[in-house]
Amino acid sequence: MNCRRRIWNRNPVLMLSATIAALALFSGCTVENSGATLPAPPSSTVPSANSANSIFFDIDPVNSSMTVKADYIRAGVGAQEFLLNPAFTVTEMVVDGHQINPASVMTPVAVPFVDGYVANDYRLTQFTTSLHIEYTGTLSGSTGSTRYATETIGPDFTFLRWETFCYPLFSPASGLADALNVPIDLSMSVEVPTGYSVQFSSDTQSTQDLGNRTTVFTTAAKMNLGSFAAAIAQFQDAHLASGDYYLLSTTDMSAAVKTIDPVMNQAYQFLDQTYGARTFTMKLRVVQIPSSLGSFAVTDQHMAFDETISYADPTSLQPLIHEFIHLGWNPMPPADSSVQQSRFFDEALTVYLTYRTMASIVGDLSAASELAGFTNLRGYAVADLAPIKDWGVQGQGDLSYTIGALCLFKLSRLMGVAAFDAATRQYLTDYQATPVDFAKFCAEYESHSDNPQQVQQFFQTWIYSTAYTSQISLTN
Repeated sequence: MNCRRRIWNRNPVLMLSATIAALALFSGCTVENSGATLPAPPSSTVPSANSANSIFFDIDPVNSSMTVKADYIRAGVGAQEFLLNPAFTVTEMVVDGHQINPASVMTPVAVPFVDGYVANDYRLTQFTTSLHIEYTGTLSGSTGSTRYATETIGPDFTFLRWETFCYPLFSPASGLADALNVPIDLSMSVEVPTGYSVQFSSDTQSTQDLGNRTTVFTTAAKMNLGSFAAAIAQFQDAHLASGDYYLLSTTDMSAAVKTIDPVMNQAYQFLDQTYGARTFTMKLRVVQIPSSLGSFAVTDQHMAFDETISYADPTSLQPLIHEFIHLGWNPMPPADSSVQQSRFFDEALTVYLTYRTMASIVGDLSAASELAGFTNLRGYAVADLAPIKDWGVQGQGDLSYTIGALCLFKLSRLMGVAAFDAATRQYLTDYQATPVDFAKFCAEYESHSDNPQQVQQFFQTWIYSTAYTSQISLTN
């Protein structure tokens, strides 16, 4: 399963798609609607869950707690060591049929690719066949491993994902990043009070009614641990022509239904005509999440966890359109993890394409607003900025949301919008299934320019050196 969210690895399963600061300046019930023309194939059938490796979450949103039971076989996880959120108390651990004291095998450790985060590391040297573990606790909003993982368990919304280490993350000798990307046979189930629903980052799930409780199962299949996410709330369901939407109870459903299909249809038509047609094999699925948690897309499930606050007008759908672009109009990520971490090839392009798409829907946007957003340094000092090609190595990839997008904005003005769009269309075609890198990116745009030497010099300024910083300091 592929998600557009941050992760430091060679095979990028997850990359964060946060809110676009620049475009912010630009100013259940079931609903059926069939007014748009987006591709919407029928959804797949739902098998029942069954697997040798399983995780069961019992969620108590009223009391903000959960109890978890998990079973694994050694051959199924490929490791004898796992990480877990330190906020949880392990109440039972049985290894190869023998009950052991969890504290005797636990050591707090700093997670290597997340600054300042400490998880509990359980090392099970005697784990050769089976493991059963039970634990309980809560998510407080302060024990997530990244700055955007601020979720809590509560009556309004609960979010389960790897960044909060709310389920065992087995870490092989090669490291946790590899573990997040290795598919294992896994069934996950979540039990919630009646009235709540669960939306998994999986296209197939089944439910079991237990009276005052409901259990929702994922499909028993290969699943990357780093790809799992589950949103739990009293969602309002809107099954529209453009997709299936699961909106929070605080959202004005009538306004959303009037707005979503027309805007998404306009976005699809602009992207299709300008940057290349896309045929989606799955219907779009959108799950609304609170605005503090950071939107992200699950590319192979054609779905988005979307932090749009309101769906009342076209401009409010900007975060959703951002994720929609990730689903269809991004190149294959670089093979080199340090290049991938620059975020240039996914986030810089997506921010720019979101700007262009929004402009096509709501009208032209002022250059002042563009520059005001795109030159946001996101806490960095100009003197500390690295060349864009080195942002991944230097940990400055967040700048792709702003300065990376500014680079593309200036390139489009240099080449002319028509030539830039033609280059982008060809670039997305050439690298839809082939990993991209900076050299390939630059060559594509140089070949579409009437003055390739001028474009080459532009890349020397913006991609391969820090000469661009003089322009940043002026516009800032």
